[in-house]
Formats: sequence, structure tokens, C-alpha cells
Amino acid sequence: MAFVEDGSLFYGPNDPGVSAATWNGSTVYGHLNRAYVDEFGAEGTGIAFDCWAANIVGIAHGDTVVIDGTTYVYRGRFLGSDDAVAIMKLQA
Repeated sequence: MAFVEDGSLFYGPNDPGVSAATWNGSTVYGHLNRAYVDEFGAEGTGIAFDCWAANIVGIAHGDTVVIDGTTYVYRGRFLGSDDAVAIMKLQA
């Protein structure tokens, strides 16, 4: 039996600093950032949204994502160091 973690324990809708991201009728919770560290350890600037990876399997390049009333375009993602957290790269 595979071990499955509950992402809502890390990104709950009532947690401080957590925002809702909505696209194509789906909503996930995470943190909106203006800087990130990519999968190779390089620091980057730009808009990124950290969220539970299992919650964003249906998103595609070019989809629009609304966070805190602002619309962004999804430009890709990479996984965090534990593969459970995804970092979505967004464009305003």
C-alpha cells in the first residue's frame, strides 16, 4: 500500500499566507511568491505559486490561473525537493 500525504495539512484555505488559485473550474491552495529556487538550486525571480503537486495534474501550458483577483498565464512547473510540492511558474 502506497503512502499518500494529505496536502490540505500544508496548504489549508484558512492558513496565513495561503491563497486560492483557480483555473478551468479547479481550485487549489498554496503560496504566491515573487522569487523561487528551481529544481537545480538556481534562484529565480518571477511569479511562482507553491502548491501540492497532486492537485495540479490537469493544468496545461497557456491556461489562465486566477489568484487573489489577478489573472496569470501558466508557463510550467517543477517539483520541490521532496517531489510533493510543485512550483508553478506564472506570467502576469
